[in-house]
Amino acid sequence: MRRMRRHVLFTLLASLLWESGSARGGELGELLRAALGNPSVSASRSLAEGAEAQAGAARGRYLGQAQISYGRHHYEGPRVVGYYAPGTLPAPLLANTVDVTGFSYVLPIDIFGQVSAAVDKAGGEAEAARLSFRRQQLAKLHQTLGDYYTLQALERRREAMSAYRGWVEATVKRLDAEVKLGRAAPVQARYAQSQLARLQSDETQLTGDIAATQANLAEATGQADFLPRAATVPLPSWRDAPAEETLTAKTAKARESSAQAAAREARSNLLPQVALDAAYSYNAAPGGDNRETWGYGATISLPLGVAAFRQADAARANAMAAQDTTRATLREAESAIRALRAQYDAARSETTALEKEVGYREEVVKVEREMQQLGNQTLENLFRHEDDLLEARTRLAQAQARVAASWSGMQMLAGTDPDAYIAALDATMEDRKRNAQ
Repeated sequence: MRRMRRHVLFTLLASLLWESGSARGGELGELLRAALGNPSVSASRSLAEGAEAQAGAARGRYLGQAQISYGRHHYEGPRVVGYYAPGTLPAPLLANTVDVTGFSYVLPIDIFGQVSAAVDKAGGEAEAARLSFRRQQLAKLHQTLGDYYTLQALERRREAMSAYRGWVEATVKRLDAEVKLGRAAPVQARYAQSQLARLQSDETQLTGDIAATQANLAEATGQADFLPRAATVPLPSWRDAPAEETLTAKTAKARESSAQAAAREARSNLLPQVALDAAYSYNAAPGGDNRETWGYGATISLPLGVAAFRQADAARANAMAAQDTTRATLREAESAIRALRAQYDAARSETTALEKEVGYREEVVKVEREMQQLGNQTLENLFRHEDDLLEARTRLAQAQARVAASWSGMQMLAGTDPDAYIAALDATMEDRKRNAQ
């Protein structure tokens, strides 16, 4: 008895632990997290890291550039090594083999903004790369969610069709037996057989659709031949976002900022560039003789050429185009938000209506089956009601998939954090479980 109690207690504890683990991350959450490891997401992450490194390199220009050098020079005869002014001491270093160790440092003085413009341009490109990485993450989450809901719809249709086919097979057997006994007309048996053949054909097509969706899901998540285990699917709640806060608008704004910085850089490159420099070298010759050479100063350079002016014109045109692109993107984002919201509301309303329709048609089919067995209903009318029920169930699953697709499209447009995206679906599933209890 005590051993049985221990076994029951262990079973309950294991069940609670499993349920809590499922609540934290069900099969959909597992799929979505697997999608974040897709190679295309990894490639986009690497590009973002590379752009950030480029921005760091641009900021490093403020610190100047140092260089250490070493070289050995062998001449055909003795040479004067280093700078030497006649009439000064010490005497020049004369050697035909000399080791030269040097250090130099150049510090730009950003009077006309060449360095700051380059830093701003690299920063804008890094921001655009980070946003592109987020977009790639959400694109794979969107693809995975769509494939998951599509598989749910297809699986529901297959289950309903399988049950329907089983009933039709039983009807065919019953009618065949009644035809042999002379209780039913052969045409009734042929009609039932044709309905069974149609169902078998539909199931074959359905199997192909499931395999194609599984292939798409395998590309996104790496999980082959996946089939949903959950009987129900969560329908998340809508969350709005301003057009200027959408991912596309932010990306366009980042690219506009980078283009404007590139235009400033091109304009500033037409102005003088100022830098401080210092250099030191140690010249050593065989026999222990050596000399030190050092110096410091400032340099001013002014580029002259048609190419620099043309580059400035091109950069200015690109900046103007980027501004227009940002405005166009805002309009597109506003339109996309309205369209997605309309699709979400329509699919949500359709889901509510179809849930009622499915309930009503299930009652009708139950009654019609009983009437047909009693001979009070024709087989044609019964099959029509059965087909209507199957179609209603299919349309319900498709409407639920459209709810999820429009919600996911909004998250993709808004640039929702991937963890928040997954957490929203997990929370919706938990709410559904609590409501079901």
